[in-house]
Amino acid sequence: MLVPILAVVGTAMSEQLDAFGGVTTLLVCVAASTSFAMLLPISTPPNAIACSTGLIKTNDMAKVGLIIGLVGIALAYAVIILFPFK
Repeated sequence: MLVPILAVVGTAMSEQLDAFGGVTTLLVCVAASTSFAMLLPISTPPNAIACSTGLIKTNDMAKVGLIIGLVGIALAYAVIILFPFK
């Protein structure tokens, strides 16, 4: 849902985004960031299904999700730095 909205906003701001790699970099960052949304059961349907079984507690999901989120941020920054999309 965010990619089409940010594609339009990024196109309108293309001059300001050129220093950071342009619209493509913005869209890759958004796609990568949303892929690592694992913190809460409501984040993705598989998370909700896993939590609804009762075998996994929300606290456990939050602990692992926070780790995955931090690793995801590091990976997103690494991709931006190592592979500039210009």
